[in-house]
Amino acid sequence: MLKYYRQGLTETWIEQLYKQNGILTPQDLSIKNLTRIFSVFLLPTFGPTRSTEQDGIRVILMTEGLNKSEFKKRFFHELCHMLRHEGDQFMMPHTWREFLEMDAKRFTSLAMMPFLHAERIRAI
Repeated sequence: MLKYYRQGLTETWIEQLYKQNGILTPQDLSIKNLTRIFSVFLLPTFGPTRSTEQDGIRVILMTEGLNKSEFKKRFFHELCHMLRHEGDQFMMPHTWREFLEMDAKRFTSLAMMPFLHAERIRAI
């Protein structure tokens, strides 16, 4: 069945990014490891989760009190904005912001368990 599967552009981009940065196993996908690899500071906030980058310093502000699953989803969502999107979203047209949000959702689902890792699990 998997012989008919073809990766999309986002999934191919993620796979290349992961390979270039030595993210080769599911264990490499820990938030601690990803923040180290991509030089991201992870800080708590009582406000909404968001990310920012200024002068080369990347920060993800994570809402306090999230369960483990929601924390991970929001982390990958914000990581996508840092790695794939440029500029201040609030200065962009609404339709472009919607596109960036759709891209971040797609990235999140694919980056949390990329196909290259699923293939390895299947081989075990």
